[in-house]
Amino acid sequence: MLRARRVFGSRRVVWNDALAIVKPRRASNKLLGNPRQRSAEGPYWGIPKNAELSKLLITAAKKTPERAFLADVPVGVLQQTLGDFDKAWTAHEDSKTGERPGPRVAPPKRKSRKDNRQTVRFTRSDRWSVTDDGKLRLPKIGDVEVKWARDLPSAPSSVTLIKDRSDRPHLGRQRADLRHRPRPGLERRTQRPL
Repeated sequence: MLRARRVFGSRRVVWNDALAIVKPRRASNKLLGNPRQRSAEGPYWGIPKNAELSKLLITAAKKTPERAFLADVPVGVLQQTLGDFDKAWTAHEDSKTGERPGPRVAPPKRKSRKDNRQTVRFTRSDRWSVTDDGKLRLPKIGDVEVKWARDLPSAPSSVTLIKDRSDRPHLGRQRADLRHRPRPGLERRTQRPL
């Protein structure tokens, strides 16, 4: 269980570090006025892209003694954290400009250790697997006992490990590839109940 906590904590640290870099830059740029006039005016801070943040907050940070624990976490999980962070900012900005329908989305917030729900998503590129005895083998965490509710129709494309208030991890939804299997009780051409 300690390894899973380390993964949750590392994900939180990378998110908060990214927020500490991006939020002041966005606030500073906001004070400059209209985005079309920013290049002609004072100092405009460029917002780093995911690749730059990944180099700074994952690759370089692993080499420092303060962030050496990031080496004990699958790098795919940390990169997904930065991707989720970028999606959160994009949703916030698009909701302000009207490109995103619906109510306004708040900007990303700092993640706390005391948040009740924390999630980590493992994709196929993270090389997780299901063992012969039904356990889930997660990279750099180990074998996690799983009580399967039903047989999986095919190998899931991703697995989400969730820690909730009970402080016990459990698996969230697994997305399985069902493209080649017709739904039971449905005619193949029309997808209507028989």
